[in-house]
Amino acid sequence: MKPDVRAATPLDVNDLLALQPADGRGHSRDRLQAWCESPQPPLVICPGAQVVAYAVVAVVLDEASLLDIVVHPQHRGTGLGRKLLRAVLARARLDGAGRCLLEVRRGNDAARCLYRSEGFQEDGVRAAYYPAPGGREDAILMSRLL
Repeated sequence: MKPDVRAATPLDVNDLLALQPADGRGHSRDRLQAWCESPQPPLVICPGAQVVAYAVVAVVLDEASLLDIVVHPQHRGTGLGRKLLRAVLARARLDGAGRCLLEVRRGNDAARCLYRSEGFQEDGVRAAYYPAPGGREDAILMSRLL
């Protein structure tokens, strides 16, 4: 049986925190707590007792912004990222969004491939947007209609 997608609750904060990158690029406990208590909480996948993937989308008026999508390294390549992406896009559409925007690191080829395969197009670049070892990394701006 494939794991279902559900809305996160404040009880999931520790699991979300555990999914943050060890290099400090992740989100703080306070940010994760606020997201879990918001009207648009993250969507999570828990094939067992712990969250192994989550996605956050914010809808303002008719536009959605994909703020984060994280899959535990042991579960990457299993389709969980695609399942979450489709779920947050469906929720954004139900919340009245007609378009979704996102930013992705230039070097994140797996994510860029996933987004393109789900209909996102590259719209531009934010030069030196993300901190990176030895400097900064560009953000690729992508969008798609819902």
